[in-house]
Formats: sequence, C-alpha cells, structure tokens
Amino acid sequence: MREIEIVIRPYQSEVDDPYIYSTWRKHSWYSSPIKINVPKLQFFKEKTQEIKKILFEGYVRTACFKNDPSALMGIVVVYQGKIACLFVKKDFLKEGIDDLLKKAVKDQING
Repeated sequence: MREIEIVIRPYQSEVDDPYIYSTWRKHSWYSSPIKINVPKLQFFKEKTQEIKKILFEGYVRTACFKNDPSALMGIVVVYQGKIACLFVKKDFLKEGIDDLLKKAVKDQING
C-alpha cells in the first residue's frame, strides 16, 4: 500500500455533490439487477431527487487527502440506520478507505 494521508470529513455539498450524484446515478443505472423501464434521463432525474432527500436526511462522510479536502477518494451515506451507499474511487480500492468510511459511521448504523 502506498503512504497517503487520508482524512474523513463531514459532507460539503458544494465540493462533494458532483461526485456523489454522478457516481450514485450511474451506478444505479448500470448496475441494476432488474431491467429499468424508463428512459435514462427520466431515471436520472428521479434518482437525483431521491439522492437529494437521502443526503438531506442522512449522515454523510467523505474520505479525502489531508492536504486537499476537495479531492475525494470515497464516500459513505447512512440513511435510516443503514448504509445507503459506499463508493471508493477505483484508484484507491486497495487502500482500506472503505474500512475507514465504515468505521466513521458505525455509530449511525442500526444493528
């Protein structure tokens, strides 16, 4: 593993939203286990509203470089006591960032 200084910080809408919305919508569209029977743009519009509600009501933490808090490595969102999403950028998958994010929200998870 490479030596990188990582911090887990609270959600900052103006910095984090582009990554969160883009990643979450694309993942939901392309990784759906069932066929989606609505046009892609309609799906993205509806998913955007769903994500907005979850971010507003949920608990969000992001992993970033210590010296550059705007450079996200990953994100975790807890909603209604469960992890609603956990994403780590491909370049950082083997760095243990998913474990750091899970640890940062463990008190927010039910059961």
